[in-house]
Amino acid sequence: MDQANINSFLEKLIDWKDFEIFVSDIYKDAEAVSVQHNVTETGKSGAKRQIDVLVHQRTRLHTIKIIIECKYWRDKVSRSVIDILSASIEDLNANKGVIFTTNGFEEGAIEYAKSKNIDLFIIRDIREEEWGKPGRFIRLYLQYYSSIFGPFSLENAQFISLTGKKPDKIHINTAIQLSEVQDYPSQLNLYAKQNKMGQNLLRILIDVRNQIVKNISQKINSLFLPENGNPQIVYTYHINLDFKNFPYNNLIYEDGLINFQGVTFELKVVISQNMMEIDRAKSADVMLIVENYITNQRHLAAKRKDESNVKLSEPIVEAKKVAEENILKNGSVIKLIMEPYVITAIKSDAKIFEAVLLTINIQAEAPPLKSEIDV
Repeated sequence: MDQANINSFLEKLIDWKDFEIFVSDIYKDAEAVSVQHNVTETGKSGAKRQIDVLVHQRTRLHTIKIIIECKYWRDKVSRSVIDILSASIEDLNANKGVIFTTNGFEEGAIEYAKSKNIDLFIIRDIREEEWGKPGRFIRLYLQYYSSIFGPFSLENAQFISLTGKKPDKIHINTAIQLSEVQDYPSQLNLYAKQNKMGQNLLRILIDVRNQIVKNISQKINSLFLPENGNPQIVYTYHINLDFKNFPYNNLIYEDGLINFQGVTFELKVVISQNMMEIDRAKSADVMLIVENYITNQRHLAAKRKDESNVKLSEPIVEAKKVAEENILKNGSVIKLIMEPYVITAIKSDAKIFEAVLLTINIQAEAPPLKSEIDV
């Protein structure tokens, strides 16, 4: 088999018998149909006529008889084959004739078949352009952007008593708890001095995280090396959130407030890259185009590896044209920003970049958070 046919489904139909059975299976994918393979009938003339596939389609009022010839040939089907089938239709009182082939029809055969009520089909492999962009075989690169939070700490924190009573010890749970359905603990709600409630501190930390990860994803415009492995890179940020100009810089604690000027925490941004190769026909045992030369309709005839029957699609409709810039191309990088709660383990061979100190001024007078973050 030559290189062009390595991935050919048509080549799986080894000989004429396989081809006839495949055609028989196509017709079985319908209701009220009986299909027979390799039948001999005696006509009105007394002559015995061999039929590759005989189909009876039953309706409430009629039974339609269809005689099918299958030509697994290297040459194109000639007009003489149409003449022979036309004679069989007449002699056997059939309603319709059909010819299936693998290599098309000679010039003039199509118009002649129309005059004889004979349909002409070619069964062939799916052409590359019929798979749609980027083709049957797809190679994409997925870059997953996830993160790991360290605990946070309050900078220049002072307890302000509202009753004159001070706690013996101040303890705030600074571990950042993340989940699919995120909970924002009430003890992390922020307040202004006028006791007006603002945002939740954990929500601000997550917002900052999301902006940092988004900015990094927008600045990375290439593949990591090696392209064929599963490389990983890690950026570490020591983040200082400056709350000096943010009025909501108090936490309620027991009988008073904890006022703070900043929040620090460590954030690791983990970027993992995987190559994804897809054969869109991998799950199929057979996948071929059945094209009608008379009506110009095309159908997909396919059988999955876990199925026993061939299924015939509805007529294929031409896809709408899509702007070139919107077409997925092989080798494209798809960036996936994971939710904060998704943690990716850092590999031993990950490329670790030197830690960066990042100061962010939180300057909104009121929620929502407004800040400029550059990475």
